Amino acid sequence: MDYVTAEELEGKARNKYEAVVVAALRARQLNVLEKKKQELEGEVEDEQMEKEKKVKVTVIALNELVQGKLHFQREEE
Repeated sequence: MDYVTAEELEGKARNKYEAVVVAALRARQLNVLEKKKQELEGEVEDEQMEKEKKVKVTVIALNELVQGKLHFQREEE
């Protein structure tokens, strides 16, 4: 997975800041899902090993947004 640039975020939301907030919310969601999955499977791994082998959830979320896999709806003001 490649890293996402600010230019790639343009057009995915009103501005790049909104895109980052949306991606951060998705990353948080992915993190919670991963922890629940580990609890159910009873996995107990060394945290350092896990961090080294795993792609960060923020990178996954940003890639989902750029690829059009992540959809969001704004609340009307």
